[in-house]
Amino acid sequence: MREYVADRQVGKRMCRQRRRGMLVHKVGVAVLVLSLCGMLVADAALVRRAGGFSPEVLVLMAAVSFFFCLVAALGAAAMLGLPSAAERATVNLGKIAMTALVAHLGTVALAANQIATTAEGLCYLPAYGISYAAIALVGQSVGEGSREDAEAYGTLSGLLGFGLCVGTGVLLFLLAAPLAGLFNTDQEVVAQAAMVLRIVSVAEPFFAASIVFTGALRGGQDVRFPMVVSLVCMWGVR
Repeated sequence: MREYVADRQVGKRMCRQRRRGMLVHKVGVAVLVLSLCGMLVADAALVRRAGGFSPEVLVLMAAVSFFFCLVAALGAAAMLGLPSAAERATVNLGKIAMTALVAHLGTVALAANQIATTAEGLCYLPAYGISYAAIALVGQSVGEGSREDAEAYGTLSGLLGFGLCVGTGVLLFLLAAPLAGLFNTDQEVVAQAAMVLRIVSVAEPFFAASIVFTGALRGGQDVRFPMVVSLVCMWGVR
């Protein structure tokens, strides 16, 4: 038993060191780029002082160094931003396709769907707030090289979002009719919207957990897996 515990501790220590090594590698690349840019600027200043280059050449050298720094920064941002943009595009295109399908069922169904979609958003608002906190906490833990803290913050955030939306889901189920009545006075539209709200209230805690865990994964610099999950769930399941 002691050997097993010792092996687990060694494994955790190695994982922590590997994370720190990855962080040091990224910081080293950033320092290298900045050092090259600084070297170019310093050399340009020395050559200018010696009277070797014209001001136009110095401006060109500064522009080239700034361009390479900008390309490096945009490349790093694109690696994280493009999968997230693709994820949101996948979800929004799926919503458009669903609205188009509902529109064929008639104006009453379309109005009820829009009311239910709007009212449903009130239910998982807490999940978005918790997901932003999860991004910050998990990202800070990953930056510090603490895998245990990152996992703990991600798990705690997911459970908290799930628990809160269990409560909001119950309220959504019980108050479906009055809530739908705030948006429309047509009794047929209100009845259908209330029915849709009661159906989706069962799924709200799970949807909230997916929102929070997506934020936690983004904080851990994993943006591709949420994109794949959103693509499969929206177009393959929903």
